[in-house]
Amino acid sequence: MAENVKSWLYAFCGKKKVTPNYEVRNSGPKHRQRFLCEVRVGNYNYVGVGNSTNKKDAQANAAKDFVQFLIRQGEVNESEVPDLHGTDNAGGDGSGGLLGEGGFQPSMPMAPVPGLRDEGNVYRPIQQGGRPMTYMERVEERKKVEDAEDVDLTANIHGNWTIENAKSRLHMFLQSNKINADYKYSAVGPDHNRSFVAQMSFYVKQLGRELYGRETGSNKQAASKSCALSLVRQLFHLNVIEAFSGTLKKKESEKLPPYEVQMSPETCHSDGCCAEIY
Repeated sequence: MAENVKSWLYAFCGKKKVTPNYEVRNSGPKHRQRFLCEVRVGNYNYVGVGNSTNKKDAQANAAKDFVQFLIRQGEVNESEVPDLHGTDNAGGDGSGGLLGEGGFQPSMPMAPVPGLRDEGNVYRPIQQGGRPMTYMERVEERKKVEDAEDVDLTANIHGNWTIENAKSRLHMFLQSNKINADYKYSAVGPDHNRSFVAQMSFYVKQLGRELYGRETGSNKQAASKSCALSLVRQLFHLNVIEAFSGTLKKKESEKLPPYEVQMSPETCHSDGCCAEIY
């Protein structure tokens, strides 16, 4: 079993009067949660890495990774380690030991140490222009996304209902028709780039049917505004509510700053033709 390898590593470290230090953290989206474990030992300049669907097996896989390092360094013989190639389920897929998503086989290169050039996606920071983005740059980038969410170039064909005025009209409609409905929120995406989904549904007597709206946004407020806009525009096109008769707050798209993106050479027909997308 993989636990035997972990116990063997602990005994090996005990003889050298050091203790293996395990660090476990979450990895992957919520619907497919995994755990990433790193193990460091004394003065060894190596980090054993393992992952699995639970913390215990992630630690066992990290121990296997470190033991493989010791074998390659010639400090121990492979025959000394019990069940090194056992067929347990530590990888979470029945393939055994280090096999599985993000796992390793003994004949394959071991996991990279964080900070080296060929580091994996788990350690790679968000990039911009070939360099890691700072915290303030990520905040500014998110602000640009939130500003762009408010731009609406098609309001005139939807009764002039926009993201700015639709939410209040929807609440007025729900109150006047004594409809009890509210937004349901859910989060999607990784922590560093999380967005939110807002959805709402309710029955409309005038139509004899149910309306449903589901939209995403960079935060809950933006998501709920987009969801309300979807529902109000449905009500307008189904002749349940009137067109907006007030004054629109125009946010000209020309004033939005250009958003730089990187594109592959195959996409561009000539150098510099796709340097910026507005």
